[in-house]
Amino acid sequence: MTSQLTAINWAKAVTILLILGLIGLFGIESQRQILYACIHISYCLWWLIEQRIYPERRKQIFTEKVDFSGFIGAIVTVGVFYSLPAFLAFTNSTELSIAATATAIPLFYFGSLINTAADIQKTTAKESGTGLVRTGI
Repeated sequence: MTSQLTAINWAKAVTILLILGLIGLFGIESQRQILYACIHISYCLWWLIEQRIYPERRKQIFTEKVDFSGFIGAIVTVGVFYSLPAFLAFTNSTELSIAATATAIPLFYFGSLINTAADIQKTTAKESGTGLVRTGI
């Protein structure tokens, strides 16, 4: 038995490996492919790195235990299914517009910034015992 978080972490690693596999299989031939690969891999890496920066979160999120079938389910659902958009990005030959690129980068950047800031705020509020956050995440 392992925690849901451990299963999700392994699934994120599988996602990274699948995207790297797509790069190896199809190569990088367009802006769509490199943009998607960079954004998706950096998100997965940040998910894993953030747990090292804030180890107390590992005790707060996805703490329930899963058996082997739950572990495999997480790998398939989060790891494989979550990488299907990458497959579409690598098999779509339509050029990505400048507008789509100009929209994707800031949305990803600000979304990641807001997500990280919210995680830090929740963790800090829980540690300081403020009344705003009292229970699990």
